[in-house]
Amino acid sequence: MARSSPYFCRLTTVTLLLSLSSAGCYSTHHQRFDPNASLDSLTGITTRSGTEITFSRPGARIAHDTLFASGTVGPLKVSTDSVAQVTSHGFSKGNSLVVIGAFGAAALAVLFISLGSSHGGT
Repeated sequence: MARSSPYFCRLTTVTLLLSLSSAGCYSTHHQRFDPNASLDSLTGITTRSGTEITFSRPGARIAHDTLFASGTVGPLKVSTDSVAQVTSHGFSKGNSLVVIGAFGAAALAVLFISLGSSHGGT
Protein backbone atom coordinates (compact mmCIF):
# COMPACT_ATOMS: atom_id res chain seq x y z
CA MET A 1 0.00 0.00 0.00
CA ALA A 2 1.42 3.41 -0.98
CA ARG A 3 2.19 5.99 1.67
CA SER A 4 -0.27 8.83 2.11
CA SER A 5 0.93 12.13 0.75
CA PRO A 6 1.42 15.05 3.16
CA TYR A 7 -1.21 16.93 1.15
CA PHE A 8 -3.78 14.19 1.81
CA CYS A 9 -2.99 14.20 5.55
CA ARG A 10 -3.34 17.99 5.74
CA LEU A 11 -6.57 17.88 3.78
CA THR A 12 -7.95 15.20 6.10
CA THR A 13 -6.98 17.21 9.17
CA VAL A 14 -8.58 20.39 7.86
CA THR A 15 -11.73 18.50 6.90
CA LEU A 16 -12.00 16.98 10.37
CA LEU A 17 -11.50 20.32 12.07
CA LEU A 18 -14.07 22.04 9.86
CA SER A 19 -16.64 19.31 10.38
CA LEU A 20 -16.06 19.43 14.13
CA SER A 21 -16.68 23.16 14.27
CA SER A 22 -19.54 23.21 11.76
CA ALA A 23 -21.40 20.25 13.27
CA GLY A 24 -21.58 22.33 16.40
CA CYS A 25 -22.33 21.51 19.95
CA TYR A 26 -25.34 23.79 19.91
CA SER A 27 -28.92 23.10 18.95
CA THR A 28 -32.31 24.77 18.93
CA HIS A 29 -34.46 24.17 22.00
CA HIS A 30 -38.23 24.60 22.12
CA GLN A 31 -39.98 24.81 25.46
CA ARG A 32 -43.30 25.87 26.89
CA PHE A 33 -43.53 29.60 27.56
CA ASP A 34 -42.92 30.60 31.18
CA PRO A 35 -43.16 34.38 31.77
CA ASN A 36 -41.03 34.04 34.93
CA ALA A 37 -38.10 32.34 33.16
CA SER A 38 -35.10 34.23 31.78
CA LEU A 39 -35.78 35.59 28.31
CA ASP A 40 -32.20 36.71 27.57
CA SER A 41 -31.28 33.88 25.20
CA LEU A 42 -34.54 33.61 23.23
CA THR A 43 -34.23 33.50 19.47
CA GLY A 44 -37.94 33.28 18.67
CA ILE A 45 -41.45 32.29 19.71
CA THR A 46 -44.32 30.18 18.47
CA THR A 47 -47.80 31.62 18.93
CA ARG A 48 -50.83 29.59 19.97
CA SER A 49 -52.03 29.79 16.35
CA GLY A 50 -48.80 28.08 15.21
CA THR A 51 -46.99 31.07 13.72
CA GLU A 52 -43.23 30.99 14.26
CA ILE A 53 -41.60 34.38 14.81
CA THR A 54 -37.82 34.71 14.90
CA PHE A 55 -35.89 37.50 16.58
CA SER A 56 -33.14 39.45 14.87
CA ARG A 57 -30.98 39.12 17.99
CA PRO A 58 -31.32 36.99 21.11
CA GLY A 59 -33.35 38.25 24.02
CA ALA A 60 -36.75 39.61 24.88
CA ARG A 61 -38.47 41.31 27.80
CA ILE A 62 -41.96 41.34 29.27
CA ALA A 63 -43.79 44.44 30.46
CA HIS A 64 -47.51 44.67 31.28
CA ASP A 65 -48.34 41.20 29.88
CA THR A 66 -46.64 42.01 26.56
CA LEU A 67 -43.48 40.45 25.16
CA PHE A 68 -41.11 42.92 23.48
CA ALA A 69 -38.25 41.90 21.19
CA SER A 70 -36.46 42.91 18.00
CA GLY A 71 -38.11 41.04 15.15
CA THR A 72 -36.51 40.44 11.77
CA VAL A 73 -38.55 43.30 10.29
CA GLY A 74 -38.49 45.66 13.27
CA PRO A 75 -39.76 45.95 16.83
CA LEU A 76 -41.99 43.09 17.93
CA LYS A 77 -44.82 43.33 20.44
CA VAL A 78 -46.88 40.22 21.28
CA SER A 79 -49.38 39.61 24.08
CA THR A 80 -48.06 36.94 26.46
CA ASP A 81 -51.48 35.22 26.24
CA SER A 82 -50.80 34.33 22.61
CA VAL A 83 -47.30 32.85 23.15
CA ALA A 84 -47.25 29.03 23.27
CA GLN A 85 -43.53 28.17 23.01
CA VAL A 86 -40.20 29.93 23.12
CA THR A 87 -37.15 29.03 21.08
CA SER A 88 -33.56 29.38 22.19
CA HIS A 89 -30.23 28.28 20.79
CA GLY A 90 -28.08 26.61 23.39
CA PHE A 91 -25.47 24.02 24.28
CA SER A 92 -26.45 20.40 23.68
CA LYS A 93 -24.65 17.66 25.62
CA GLY A 94 -25.93 14.95 23.27
CA ASN A 95 -24.75 16.68 20.10
CA SER A 96 -21.39 17.41 21.71
CA LEU A 97 -20.86 13.75 22.62
CA VAL A 98 -21.73 12.66 19.08
CA VAL A 99 -19.33 15.20 17.56
CA ILE A 100 -16.49 14.25 19.91
CA GLY A 101 -17.12 10.53 19.30
CA ALA A 102 -17.11 10.99 15.53
CA PHE A 103 -13.93 13.05 15.72
CA GLY A 104 -12.26 10.36 17.85
CA ALA A 105 -13.35 7.58 15.49
CA ALA A 106 -12.05 9.49 12.48
CA ALA A 107 -8.75 10.18 14.24
CA LEU A 108 -8.36 6.46 15.05
CA ALA A 109 -9.13 5.54 11.44
CA VAL A 110 -6.48 7.96 10.18
CA LEU A 111 -4.02 6.57 12.75
CA PHE A 112 -4.64 2.96 11.71
CA ILE A 113 -4.36 3.83 8.02
CA SER A 114 -1.13 5.69 8.72
CA LEU A 115 0.29 2.80 10.74
CA GLY A 116 -0.72 0.31 8.06
CA SER A 117 0.93 2.42 5.38
CA SER A 118 4.18 2.88 7.31
CA HIS A 119 4.55 -0.87 7.96
CA GLY A 120 3.96 -1.82 4.37
CA GLY A 121 0.54 -3.31 5.04
CA THR A 122 1.77 -5.99 7.41
